[in-house]
Formats: sequence, structure tokens, C-alpha cells
Amino acid sequence: MAFQLLDNHGKPEELEARLCKEYAPRDPIREFWEGRLTLRGLNALIGGLSAWSDREWLLWNVESRLRERILQAHNAIYEDPISQDDINYLPNPDKTDDEPEPEDTQSTMLLDKAAAIMFGG
Repeated sequence: MAFQLLDNHGKPEELEARLCKEYAPRDPIREFWEGRLTLRGLNALIGGLSAWSDREWLLWNVESRLRERILQAHNAIYEDPISQDDINYLPNPDKTDDEPEPEDTQSTMLLDKAAAIMFGG
């Protein structure tokens, strides 16, 4: 039953590593095998993990900072400044609602235009 629970969430080794990292210094898998954690408890801990991997968090962060730097460079060079509020970020990994964020095509077009001018695209 425990193996099936781990297999249903992707690669078992990756899931075990994420569990240990998230709940350190606890080791939920060891606690389960020693009988100190029920299958239901293990399932709850797995359900509490972020859906985003470290790599996805890093990419989200880099992309967000890049958009901010493009905005700053555009505002330093051109007379028509773009507001910080006009940045169209990727959805934040911390958001748990299933509603997609509305896409602001105007700010995306402005940032794409600024990036094309600055980076020759």
C-alpha cells in the first residue's frame, strides 16, 4: 500500500527526497516503516508538499527578476516608462487557487518590445 502511494506521485526516490527536505529533521518514510506514522499520516504529508519542484521555483524566480530588469532598463533608456504594476509575471507557485491569472497582453507586448529593442530581437 505504501509503495503504491509513493508510485502514484511520480518517481518514488524524488518524492522521498522532497519529503525529507520539506519536513526535516523528520524522516516521514522511516517513521512510517517504524510504525510511528500511519499510512493516512504519510498520505497527508505527501499531500502537503508543494506541487512545484526546486527547479520550477528557480526558473520562476529567474524569469520574474529578468522581467524586472528589462523594465528597469527600458525605463532608464526611453521616455515612455512602464509601470512596475504592468509586469505580467508567470503565476506565482504559492497560489493555490485553480483560477488562472488573467493575461495582460498589453504589458506583455510592451515588455517584449522593450526586450527586442534592447537585445536586438
